[in-house]
Amino acid sequence: MVDLVEELARDRASGGMAGVDPTVAAELLEVGFEVDQEIGRSASGVVYRVSEVALGRPVAVKVLTAPTADNRDRFTREQQVMARLVGHPNIVPVLRFGNTGSGLPYVVTPLCQRGCLDGLIRRRGALPLAEVVRVAAEIAAALEAAQQLGIVHGNVKPANVLVTDFGGYALTDFGISLGFGWASGVPLSGSGLFAPEVSLGQTPRAAADVYGLGVTLLCALTGHAGQELGRGEHPLAQLLEWPSSSVAYLCELGVPREFAEIVAQAVARYPGDRPLAAELRAVAEQMRSELRAAGDGEALSVARVRRNSGNLPVPAGLVGREAQLAELRDRVVASRLVTLLGPGGVGKTTLALNAAHAELASFPDGVWWVELTDVREGALVAEVVAAKLGLSPGLGVSPTDALVAALSERNALLVLDNCEHVIGDAAELLDTLLRRCPRLHTVATSREVLRVDGESVLALEPMSYPALGGELDAAGATDYDAVAFFVDRARSVQPGFALTEGNVELVATICARSDGLPLAIELAAARLRAMPLDKIAERLSDRLAFLTGGRRAAPTRQQALNYCIEWSYDRCTASEQRLWQRLSVFAGGFDIEAAQQVCAGAGLERDAVVDELCSLIDKSIVMQSEHDGVRRYRLLEAIRDYGRARIESVAEQQQLSRTHLQWCRSLLAQAWTEWFSDRQVHWLRRVEQEMPNVREALQFALQDAPDIALEMAAGLRRISIAQVGLLGEGRHWLDLALAAAKPEPSVERIEAMASAALLAAWQEDVSSAKPLIAQARSLMEEASTPYLEGLADLAEGLEALQQRDTQRAKTCLLRAVDSPDVETQGCAMALLNFAASVSGDEDEALTWLAEALALAEAHNETVLRTRVLAGAALVCRQKGEFARAAHFNRQGLRLCLLIGDSWLGAMYLEGAGWFAQADSQWRRAATLLAAASALTLNAGLGVPPYVNWQQIHDNCESRIRNELTVRELHAATAEGYGMNLAQAVAYALETTA
Repeated sequence: MVDLVEELARDRASGGMAGVDPTVAAELLEVGFEVDQEIGRSASGVVYRVSEVALGRPVAVKVLTAPTADNRDRFTREQQVMARLVGHPNIVPVLRFGNTGSGLPYVVTPLCQRGCLDGLIRRRGALPLAEVVRVAAEIAAALEAAQQLGIVHGNVKPANVLVTDFGGYALTDFGISLGFGWASGVPLSGSGLFAPEVSLGQTPRAAADVYGLGVTLLCALTGHAGQELGRGEHPLAQLLEWPSSSVAYLCELGVPREFAEIVAQAVARYPGDRPLAAELRAVAEQMRSELRAAGDGEALSVARVRRNSGNLPVPAGLVGREAQLAELRDRVVASRLVTLLGPGGVGKTTLALNAAHAELASFPDGVWWVELTDVREGALVAEVVAAKLGLSPGLGVSPTDALVAALSERNALLVLDNCEHVIGDAAELLDTLLRRCPRLHTVATSREVLRVDGESVLALEPMSYPALGGELDAAGATDYDAVAFFVDRARSVQPGFALTEGNVELVATICARSDGLPLAIELAAARLRAMPLDKIAERLSDRLAFLTGGRRAAPTRQQALNYCIEWSYDRCTASEQRLWQRLSVFAGGFDIEAAQQVCAGAGLERDAVVDELCSLIDKSIVMQSEHDGVRRYRLLEAIRDYGRARIESVAEQQQLSRTHLQWCRSLLAQAWTEWFSDRQVHWLRRVEQEMPNVREALQFALQDAPDIALEMAAGLRRISIAQVGLLGEGRHWLDLALAAAKPEPSVERIEAMASAALLAAWQEDVSSAKPLIAQARSLMEEASTPYLEGLADLAEGLEALQQRDTQRAKTCLLRAVDSPDVETQGCAMALLNFAASVSGDEDEALTWLAEALALAEAHNETVLRTRVLAGAALVCRQKGEFARAAHFNRQGLRLCLLIGDSWLGAMYLEGAGWFAQADSQWRRAATLLAAASALTLNAGLGVPPYVNWQQIHDNCESRIRNELTVRELHAATAEGYGMNLAQAVAYALETTA
């Protein structure tokens, strides 16, 4: 046995059986099963794909964890009972069960290679209505059969519903959860999948299984994964808290009322209010019959068509504010512009986000959230809004016009958060959009009114708090929003905190002296880590009394917010205060390495930065978040502004900004050094993440170091080309930098001019590109390098291509191929493909594409490779080499999401649609062409300059129209238009693989 374990461990280390415990593998081999790989894991055990040695067939084996004598015996009895269910088509049968040599129980079942319902939802989002109804009918039938034998499953959830090899659904893990997961009387937590009575510790009964099925159906209808339901912010949490609201919610999604009602009843809080499994099955089977009669066109994914657009972040929980939320929701629907007005820290963002989420169903064309905090240049407001909507204006199209074109017919909601520092530009943009987009509704959060016609102003007052000196009891105090909010935040610091008759007066005092401002209350509650309530109340009293005699010109509420922040500042050590001041230079956020590089020095050692940062996090001065394993930090804007104001001298502020500028400059220089390599995707994401800091640094450099601004703006062309949505911003910074710097010839100025020309040519703005190229070449007579000459040749080659001047384009691009810069070489090769294609020489086009692809692959680069594969697919398609073209298209699709370029994604999806049409997959072809069309419009660029592109598209579309009914075509087109880039790529790979 030991030798076998060692052998399996060696096999695992060498790459075989990745992730498999060698001891378990050895024990399973002893009982006749050779482990292939782990395919699933849950609280009750681990599932392996194995080969049954005796029969040579693949099966699944679940090895159960944490066995005891009691639950092992119980498990055996339950499996004997479960044998009575063998033969039911919707219950995964147990082929065999037993114990390994060390006593680990195991269960053998057929291998369902299509996975589980949870995985299907995660991959595809909301499922088609007909498919959800089928799940309901088949799993309810399984529960009905089990309940007739007195058997309770105990853990019905999407992960326990398997997709059979014949496309049906079957319930697995009968008897396992009950044997290994439950202890009567012990409350459960952490998952909304458990029925309320089970969460309180009761033994699961038949009604609990119906509840689990109801939650499973909600997940399938809305596209939310069941494993996430334990998180308080989950979108379904509110539906499960108030099941009666589920009916209206589902009906708004397009679910027939009868089916919506039975699903809502299934998740009723009290077991007696839930239907029997047989009743649920009967309704589902009737609905299946009606859907079949209506035809496949009615079986669309409910959420995908109606609710797919938008970028709304998940809101934080709202404590109190019920009346304000209701009023804001009413105004959002009734008025086309609502300005949520109030001082900093009053909770405008939180309320607006919760209201927008609550009104998702009212705006079927999307709810869009745009954060303006980091936008320091008013002229960029429209550009930033357009980028958030995935738009990239083309030649002669302003960001505002692009927004009008995208939103003119949409019943959508646009929310602009934190408008006050760009109030004029934000007001002008919203005024234009409201006049030209008749179905658009908007919300703005601001410290000032916008003064736009039709503006409905909702002033958000501080939270209500009890008057000091009056009678107050703990039971009634939480009727005041400020008190309820303080208690909620206090519990995040001290989980056992409770409002009592002994502390209610102190809490009321803190809320009153904080003026009911949520930010002030939150900061006060955070101090519970270091001091008791009476000291907090005392400190607030002293601070407010002292500062009331200070600056009389400031608004009272702004004084209260500033005083609360100042009080927090005074509670920091001198080193913490110093770091707070220096961290205020960062916009958007930062990581530990950035904090050390920018903030260390002059009284703050590099190693001390980490310690002081942790202290500021503990004191709720610095916020932290984690995404994809990367932790970042940020200051709330009010706290950041305060830290900046506390820097003692202009000279110190200037030096801090210079240090921040040098950090940004160094970061970008490293990014560009490693750009054409396997680090490209990393740097693409990193630079996108740091763009708020880059903007801040560029704004400072324009005044302090224009030559550095030229250098940074020129380098950013790489991001602008990789993400066409940033082309406009890239040109904006280049224009400002060129205007700010001295006109004398320099390497930096020539590179900036050539970069500006290249971006202008990308946007087909040849009237701007030509003079920039001429100026760059003129300056190169006095200061030039082979690298700059290659960049200018590349820009002129693209400009010539846009004018169909193929001879001049080839001349310039052939010179660029000889550039010492490998990136310039690759781009020139790719553009020579366009020149050859326009000339009708497909063989030459493929030759250049092959050279560009070889160059990109040699450096493990991604952006150029993704573009080249798109070109190769198109040229092979034109040559009639369909298999080769489809191969290139699939390769490129898999890379496409890494760079997130909508225009390039549209090219790939168009090609996938052509291949689907060639295979007579008419509906899929229509869906893919619609998705490509929507992304092309959003990108704001024209079709690629390939011969016959438009003709191929028109022919494909004509054939589709001839094959589909009007109803089928409308449904497929609606589905495609409702997809974002990620969904469309996943759909294309699914249908072309």
